[in-house]
Formats: sequence, C-alpha cells, structure tokens
Amino acid sequence: MALLIEKRGLAADIFEKTERKRQITDLRHLTELIQEREAISPGILELFAWLKSKYVNEESFNNERHALRPHTDEELVKILTMHSSKGLEFDIVFLPYPFKRRPRTKEKSPTFAHLPHGGLHKACLDFGSDSEIAALAEIEELDEEVRLLYVALTRAKYRCYIGLPELDQNMLGSAIARILPIGDIENNDSLYEKLFSTLPPSIYQVEKILNDTNKQFSPHRSNFSQKPPLKKPDIKSTWKVLSYSQMIRKDTRKSFDTQNFTYDENEISVPIEKQERSKHHFPMGIKTGLAMHGLLENIDFEAPSHERECRKMLNNLGLEETWFSVLEEWIDQILSTDLGPSRLKDLKKNDRVAELEFFFSLSGSEKMIQFLFEQGFISSRGKKDLNIEGFMTGIIDLAFRKGGKYYLLDYKSNFLGPNESSYDSESLSLAMKRHDYHLQYLIYTVALHRMLKRDLESYSYEDHFGGVYYFFLRGVDCEKTNGLFFTRPDEVLIEKIDGYMSANNEKF
Repeated sequence: MALLIEKRGLAADIFEKTERKRQITDLRHLTELIQEREAISPGILELFAWLKSKYVNEESFNNERHALRPHTDEELVKILTMHSSKGLEFDIVFLPYPFKRRPRTKEKSPTFAHLPHGGLHKACLDFGSDSEIAALAEIEELDEEVRLLYVALTRAKYRCYIGLPELDQNMLGSAIARILPIGDIENNDSLYEKLFSTLPPSIYQVEKILNDTNKQFSPHRSNFSQKPPLKKPDIKSTWKVLSYSQMIRKDTRKSFDTQNFTYDENEISVPIEKQERSKHHFPMGIKTGLAMHGLLENIDFEAPSHERECRKMLNNLGLEETWFSVLEEWIDQILSTDLGPSRLKDLKKNDRVAELEFFFSLSGSEKMIQFLFEQGFISSRGKKDLNIEGFMTGIIDLAFRKGGKYYLLDYKSNFLGPNESSYDSESLSLAMKRHDYHLQYLIYTVALHRMLKRDLESYSYEDHFGGVYYFFLRGVDCEKTNGLFFTRPDEVLIEKIDGYMSANNEKF
C-alpha cells in the first residue's frame, strides 16, 4: 500500500489538499479490512468478490469496523493547557477550571516584581525582606493569570463554556473574579443571581447545574454499549509477498537479486586484464547488469542494427567509445545464438513477451523448500526455515513461442571468468547450483505452466511446454554452446511443486 501511495503521488501535496488525507486514510483502512478478510477467504478472486459485495450492499458495512475513520485530528476533541492554546482557534471551548490559581510565591523564596522608579518601572528581585515587593509580585502574578485567561476565553469562534464551582476564598482571589462581577458575593445563590442579572443575555447564558455532592456519579447501564471492546486485527507475521530472490537471501525483506549482476571472487581463476576489450571483461556491477537487461528488454530483435541502443547504454554507463564495437558484436551474438527451435532474432513480436510478471497465492513454501532440498535442486544456503503464507511473485525475462511450444529464458550477467572456458557446461552447472538458479526456474516454470493451463484449450505440459534457457551473457557465443544452459523439468516434478502452492488465484 505504501508503494501504491508513492506511485500515485498521493502524499506529494498532502498538506495542500485535504482530499489527499481522506484518500490515504481510506486506502489504509481498506487494506486493513482486506488483510483481515484474507485470513477467512484467501485468494485474490475471493477478496475481489467479497469487496464487490460490500460495495453493492452498503448495509453490509453497517458496523464499527467499517465506519469511516477521521482523516485528520481537526474534528477530534483536544485537551490543551491555556499556554499551549495560544494562536489556535476552535468552534467551541470548555474551561472547566478557570478559577484555579497557581501556587503563590512562598514567603522565603525569591520574589520578582517591578517597582515604580522615576516614571518607569524597575525590575527588582527580593529574597523576603521587603513586603512591598512581595505584594507587587502577587499583583503581577494575578495580572499574568488574567492575560492567560483572556487567551483561553478568546480561543472560541462560536461558544465558550465556563465552569464555576461553589464559592470559596480561592475563587474570589482568582483571575476569573477580576473579569466577572463576583468580588462581593457571599454565597452560591447570590453568585448565580449576580451573574444572571449582570451579564447581558445577548452574550452570556447563565445556567445552574444542580448536583448532589454526596452521591458519586454512576450513569445507568443502558446509556452504554454492551459490545465487547474491538480487537486489533490479527495480522500474521508470516504473511508476505515472496520472490525467488527473497527465498535465497538471509534478509527476506530485500527483494533485489544482486547475484545476477555481481561476481563471486571464488569463481575467478585468472586475474582480469583491465585493459582488454572483450565481453568477458566488460565492466561489472549492478548498473551494468541492469543496463544489459534493459537493453535486451527493449530492443527489436529483428532489427538489422542496434547501434543507437548500444551507444545509449554506453553513454548511460559513462563508458568509453572503445567499448562500442565490443557491445554491438556481443548483442549480435546473443540474438544469433541457436536455441534449437529458433534464434532470438528470428522471433516475431507477437511470439515473445519480455518481462512477464506473475503473481499467485502461496501457502506451502516450507514444504516446497524441504522437498526441493531433498531432491537436490537447492543448496543448504537456499534451504531456510521459511514458513511463509501470502503470494509468490517474479518477473520472467523472456517468454517466447516457437513450433507450438512455449519457452522461458532468463538473462544472467554474472562474471564466471575471463575466457570462454569459464562458461562451458561444467562451469555453468556449478554456477546454477551455487546460486540456486534451479529453484528460480522451477518457480518460473510453475508460473508459466499455470498461465498456459488457464489460457490454452486442451493444454498439456508434454505437448506445449518447451523448456527453460539460461543465457550467461558474458559467455554466449553464437557458434558454440558456451554460456547457454537448457533444461526441461519433468512434468511430475512441476505438478508436485504446484501442489505445494495455492492454485486458486493466478495473475499475469
């Protein structure tokens, strides 16, 4: 939800547009309700159906959990001190204790006051020896209380309620007594009569509230709701949106797979010649990996030249012109590599999809991981205690169709070594196992298998699924098999993995 708010830019002008606060509050509230419902009816389709039924039938929202929440504190009751209310304004203000006086200065404590001196006032600090200064200090303190009371009284736009208790000496010496005509009042009845007769009715409304002080306030039970207190939503900590990258990382909160773009020092058998210009020595790092993926995602495979795209990539990476011929030839080799049924440059646009995203429910990750570990498809690094529910997501670099069969392809820009032998079949097998890429292509195969089963009539895995290609880009050679890994998982294995996942809700 945070990503949605950021993507839509809802929070960009939240302080300027009140409707933005309303939208964000409603989105977060709706997310909480959907999260609670997911525990009862898991799956996107069920949640959509539930939400639609609520939208159509407004009466079904008639409970406290669904009530519209305030999107701002402006409409809530605020409890403030007189000091903190300065500069603020409210429709209605209640002053329950305006008669309270701050503690007076103790006799032996320092006293601060202003003495008249030559037409001016001189600040004096007395330590208890001068009664005149003490008397002036008390007057000045009361003056300050009057000014503070004035601040509180003037915070109201429409009405201000002032509460006055039974008459006592403290009240007569308070700031409220300086404002209201109650200095010579002897009892409570005369206080009410005095205020009622003196204050203009067009401005003031005086009411007497009778209360038996011998009885403790105890409202009747019927005045209160008998409903139990609302419980906080029970959101499971194991509920996540999971990807292959998260499954093999120690920190499952991060989803970016940097292994595609960096190298493992243990895989380097020969020192790198920095001055050499070849695809094996093309600059490494995350930026380069992302740039290569972006280039292969957006170029036209059938175009006779890719000069413009290659120069743009070099410019974005800040690389020298001397790398241009290397990159251009490298891209041509990738597109010209024999894939058995075809080459990438022979694929028509309507026979391929780049960056195919999938999203489906997941409920058995722990059992699935244990099963794949026992079958030798993932290493102990990939085998973690993952008891996760939620959704599985990912992006397939390329899915294509040829000869009535469907294939998936993943690009890897890993650096395995400085020469062609570093990308032979044995080296690729080690890299596939070390980085748990077997787990990745099995998840991707399940995703493509589900999509084809949903969209193709008379679909069968045996007849329609062609297999999986992994392009280790730095080793790809159109005249050899270097840098190219191919496999076709057994149908029984794919169905087994599929069975560990919730299969009710797929989204592509």
